[in-house]
Amino acid sequence: MVKVRMVKGMRGLRGALTAGLLMAAITSPAAAAPTDAKAAAKTFTDGMAMMRSKRFTEACGLFEQSLELAPVRPTQFRLAECYEQLGRLASARRHYLEVAEAADQAGQTKQRDFARNRADGLAARVSKIVLMLTPEARATDGLSVSQDDTVIPPQQWDQALDVDPGSYHITVSAPDHEGWSEEVSVAGEAQLVTVEIPALAPLAPLPPPTDPEPVAPEPSGSFMSLPTLGMVIGGVGVAALGTGIVLGVVAKSTYDDSLDHCSGNFCAQDGLDQQDDAVTLGTVGTVVFFVGAAAIVGGGALWFFAPDDEGPAADEVALRVGVTASGAVIRGSW
Repeated sequence: MVKVRMVKGMRGLRGALTAGLLMAAITSPAAAAPTDAKAAAKTFTDGMAMMRSKRFTEACGLFEQSLELAPVRPTQFRLAECYEQLGRLASARRHYLEVAEAADQAGQTKQRDFARNRADGLAARVSKIVLMLTPEARATDGLSVSQDDTVIPPQQWDQALDVDPGSYHITVSAPDHEGWSEEVSVAGEAQLVTVEIPALAPLAPLPPPTDPEPVAPEPSGSFMSLPTLGMVIGGVGVAALGTGIVLGVVAKSTYDDSLDHCSGNFCAQDGLDQQDDAVTLGTVGTVVFFVGAAAIVGGGALWFFAPDDEGPAADEVALRVGVTASGAVIRGSW
């Protein structure tokens, strides 16, 4: 019973000494603000209680908070011990080495040697990942290699990197190249996982821009076969022929009416005007008559002489029909 009490007493004394050293460290002028120092000391004490209860996950979280509030060696050393208990040996070793370096700079050789010995004791147990790049991959301009969110510098390629157990996402990228990635799992201690990174495939070049195909203008006018065109022209000719005859009859009637205003070779003004109208109507009627006759002849020729084996392109023509002051106008193209 006495031995047990002495052990408990020694543990209490050890905890008090650790807390005292922590307070001395964090209350130094350059360590932390007073408010942060008190919060860091409280969080550190809670972390030590979790360590004694073997609740290492909670303890590590508290030590991380305390270290963020006041970055001092005692807290970092306890965090390294906590990581070691959780099996995060790479993180534990890294913190031990940082404590040893800080102690060396402060001239505290005993603390330096103690932290280094703890780090050396973990060296053979830490798992590692080696990112092996092929010569082609290494020669790629702008190559970037990442482990999760951490970019691995070129000097660490092909080197063994300390890692904690867990899963890691390795990604490789380069301008104008297809990306590459792989999931890597590390389990347990003293594992060596090698990741072979191949050469990245270049992206396919973009096709050159092409000029848009020219769009043929839509032809104006109506298209019809030659026989149909012949019928249309012939029909127009018949109408023009009839119009010419009617105009001739009207011209003759107008001239006859003008004679009522004439006596011999002398005519009144009304008679002269009617005679002028009769001459104009007669001229127009004559022109329209002959145009109609020509249209009938042309339409008949198209109808009778159109080839029987016309293709779609050969038997299509454009027809435009118009009327001017001098008569009807028909224009076509084929």
